[in-house]
Amino acid sequence: MPGAHYHLLTPIYETIARPFIGKVWKGVAEEVVKHAPQGSSISDLACGPGTVLRLVREQRPDLILEGIDIDLKMVSMAEKEAGNMGIMFLQSSIDALPLPAHSRHMVLCSMSFHHLPLAVKRAAIREVKRVLKPEGAFYLCDFSVPSDNPQLYRNSFKARLMTCFTRFMEPDVIPQFEGQLLELAKEAGATIETPRMFSRGIALHLLKFPSST
Repeated sequence: MPGAHYHLLTPIYETIARPFIGKVWKGVAEEVVKHAPQGSSISDLACGPGTVLRLVREQRPDLILEGIDIDLKMVSMAEKEAGNMGIMFLQSSIDALPLPAHSRHMVLCSMSFHHLPLAVKRAAIREVKRVLKPEGAFYLCDFSVPSDNPQLYRNSFKARLMTCFTRFMEPDVIPQFEGQLLELAKEAGATIETPRMFSRGIALHLLKFPSST
């Protein structure tokens, strides 16, 4: 899945996406900056042009940062944008990560899950569980309901507007507004909380896997 659905838009993806999700990128980066242990290793899945990682690097030069994306053109662009910031990028699918088990303190994924088939979402969460260190954290940010109010959008006017839009533009968002990400976290044995909600029904979830300790 290329940025904004079309390879033609890859070179300008960050520019066209910023007005819509710029605050989301910033919010995810702020959580990482605040909570990442000193010198910890962090992988950003489906990282796109590496925007979140660059925002993190500006404030946390101590962290080991890595971006992973399936689109080779996007990986090349991320490398170019990061320049000499000391961020590593590699090409890989989100559901088959070339990373050792229990090797990352934190994993991120922003605004990508709604593009994925259900089976790939499940596989991606299993992979995150595998690569996280004990007590590691998975920050999953996407269209969703908050963990403490899974009925938030049901039968509301806002929900009907979102459904009309997403049915044509992003139909796979609808199950996430019905609590799909919360169910997937539970299915994988993860605890889940929602540190932040953004406008347009975007939630930043924090998943942890106690069973992996």
